[in-house]
Amino acid sequence: MGRRPHKLTIGTDCRRRMAKGESRGANCSSPFAFSALLNRAVDAAWDAHEWGQALAIGRQARLLPLWYITLQRAGVLSTLPPAVHQSLQQAYYAALAANTLALEETVHLSAQLMTNGIDVVALKGVALLATVYPSLGARPLGDIDLWVRSEDAAQAESMLRLAGYTDLPHQRVRGPQYFLAERAFMRHTPPRLQVDLHTAPFARPALHNPVLAAWLWSHTLTAPTTFGPLRVFDAAAQFVHLCLHATQHDEGRLALLRLHDLALVMDAPHIDWCAVSTIAQATHIAPALLRAVAATTVAWGAQPSPHPAWPPRTRWQDRFRCALLASDHSIIRWLVDGWALHNPVAMVALWCAVLWPAPAYRTWRAAIRVRERMPVGHYGGEP
Repeated sequence: MGRRPHKLTIGTDCRRRMAKGESRGANCSSPFAFSALLNRAVDAAWDAHEWGQALAIGRQARLLPLWYITLQRAGVLSTLPPAVHQSLQQAYYAALAANTLALEETVHLSAQLMTNGIDVVALKGVALLATVYPSLGARPLGDIDLWVRSEDAAQAESMLRLAGYTDLPHQRVRGPQYFLAERAFMRHTPPRLQVDLHTAPFARPALHNPVLAAWLWSHTLTAPTTFGPLRVFDAAAQFVHLCLHATQHDEGRLALLRLHDLALVMDAPHIDWCAVSTIAQATHIAPALLRAVAATTVAWGAQPSPHPAWPPRTRWQDRFRCALLASDHSIIRWLVDGWALHNPVAMVALWCAVLWPAPAYRTWRAAIRVRERMPVGHYGGEP
């Protein structure tokens, strides 16, 4: 806690597009154009049209709370139009209230699981709030992510149900979610929270790697929080996990909020770059790490500290595999995931579930799309 937000910077190409006015309209939806908008907020007085653009994009990118705390620390909040100041402030304090409840619940659930002999690691947003973000309100959460060993999953699910959580009904019908290494649980009584229980560090079958999973388990630490200790990844493991999640996950690849997570972790002084390079080459993920770092540098100006072990060497086979995993075409990603199951029956079952999911699954996906279009204040889903 108390860490300063990373300085907002943009690349030369983005500055050129801004100078030509190409940041207006549809082009503003790109993460890098939005970084440019953030910089211009500090450098120049905007008119109402520009503020409206920026706030709309900020809501979609879930960055308004971060923008609020950044401009507050820059001492320029008082120069903003009152309506803009109010929008940013509301987003920040809504995130602060929700995140405080979520962190308290995460610590409580983790303690309950550990008491019953279940190893658990907090992943992604809630872990980052406990370690690298300057304020609990700076980064909105979609849900609470907890990772347990696959052999402990049944007991962990039972404990979540005893705590008032129920698994979402779409997970019990035919659909691709059946093949993912996570299950979502929702508590419908206040405070309403969602817990994603993971049995692997990454949900997709193509990312299942016992060597990488064992390495991640071995690179954890206990972080102090206001509500008690919480087990999270150390800086090296957090870096690897965030890179793969930012580049290989099905939803929101290279989203600006995920890249900001990575920018803060890259700024950590204790990353073991030798360990990172070794596991990257051993598990053939180096191209994904390099892609995530390059995108973070363009979006936020963050770069790894100079080190002889970085960047790691890559092979063309690894570059090809990572490119398939990160394809913009969902059908290619699902083909790769099916092939990774190494079982013809499971492979065909996955592809059939993707092509012909049950009606309940289609209804759930439609509801998710509606939620993604909700206005400011409705934060949900990934990451």
